Amino acid sequence: MTDKERFEEAWRTFRPKILSYLKNHIHIHEDAEDLCSDIFCKAWEHLQKGTESSLSSYLYVITRNSLTDYYRTRKETVPIEDYDPLQPDFLEEIIKNNLLERLACALGNLPLAEKDIIVLHYYSNLSLAEISRKMGIPYSVVKRSHRAALQRLEHSL
Repeated sequence: MTDKERFEEAWRTFRPKILSYLKNHIHIHEDAEDLCSDIFCKAWEHLQKGTESSLSSYLYVITRNSLTDYYRTRKETVPIEDYDPLQPDFLEEIIKNNLLERLACALGNLPLAEKDIIVLHYYSNLSLAEISRKMGIPYSVVKRSHRAALQRLEHSL
């Protein structure tokens, strides 16, 4: 099988899976599609080097690394005055939309473990690793529960 055929097969087989994975982690779908294209460009370069490693394994590693790089290099800046809690507009927005009440209600609807993770992380400023140790549960479970809790809160609000 030629490199071109291997690449085309990988594109058909893995692109939908990788794109779905990226869209689950990056909420700007255009960025996810761009990143997916970049990943396959790197995969093509990998094939051109004539390495013997598995293309599928390489795709998963480069996807994970590319996603990490995406978050590391993403620099969104917003003027600090937009987040000033003393600004009348900010306070009016909170009062008008009952944001605090809605947040409290949404937190109340979370499963107990997820609620504990959110409170410990955002109120007590503990890292997910610290929460894992404190609650005596694996880090991967804390991470997954944290993500699930944020998604539930997002849907509730």
